[in-house]
Amino acid sequence: MSPSPASHRPAPHPASVWALLFALAAGPAGWILQLVLDYGLSGYACYVGAGPRAAVSPTGWMGERAVLVGLNLAGLVLAVLGGLIAYRAWRAARIGGANPARDGRTRFMALCGVFSATGFGAAILFNTLEPFVVSTCWRIAA
Repeated sequence: MSPSPASHRPAPHPASVWALLFALAAGPAGWILQLVLDYGLSGYACYVGAGPRAAVSPTGWMGERAVLVGLNLAGLVLAVLGGLIAYRAWRAARIGGANPARDGRTRFMALCGVFSATGFGAAILFNTLEPFVVSTCWRIAA
């Protein structure tokens, strides 16, 4: 009996559906975390009640930039983690296994997770530069 071809050996680490779903959702979740929390904290620093603060300190509130950058980095870590899980699943499914339908689904979901993590990670990275470039409570003079 001849040995089975390399294309029919099982994948070394088959990915679970939950790992693939996490990999798909991690990039958007990191971006949403960064976007919503940054917006809320920046608004809190600039507005009291219904109107803007009369005088805003030049540095904003205590450690605002550090908090905003920390939240951005946490979102970036989440996106990168999802991308790494997706890439690992894609590589494992690319080797081939005994169930071509399952491996095709795994490859598709994993590749979508890699693209999602890359795109949303880039958006988070660009948004991380914002606290250094734009002042906290900028206003258009009337």
